Amino acid sequence: MTLRPHEKNLSRSNAIKTVLFDLDGTLADTAPDLAYALNCVLEEQGCKPLPYETIRPVVSHGGIALIKLGFGIDELSMNALSILKVKKIIRSFSYHDAQDLVNQILAFETAKEVEKFLINVLSSRYPKLFPELQENPVHH
Repeated sequence: MTLRPHEKNLSRSNAIKTVLFDLDGTLADTAPDLAYALNCVLEEQGCKPLPYETIRPVVSHGGIALIKLGFGIDELSMNALSILKVKKIIRSFSYHDAQDLVNQILAFETAKEVEKFLINVLSSRYPKLFPELQENPVHH
């Protein structure tokens, strides 16, 4: 290790050897903040907030786990590969794209119509993510 001129007075024993990042709440307990944030989202969406005691054990599993908990999504409803696809799709949509999509969805009367529409949009926009849909397109 070569010391720069301004570091000459530092001995090797005083040099920084390790930097730690607390990403899981070990040093700073961020669970209350994340619980608060989740409950803000839930209330904004017209859902009842969850008690802190319900949220706390899930915090260390990440944001997706919190969203699934908050909206009552069954743990088996989305596998790990699907989560990666969903993240990629969400990141690729602009605000304007999302607004257009929502406006089109609101015109449908049934959940089945919405499902068919979304499958067609996603399979045409992301054929590499949904190759199985290319073979069996859904028609409304």
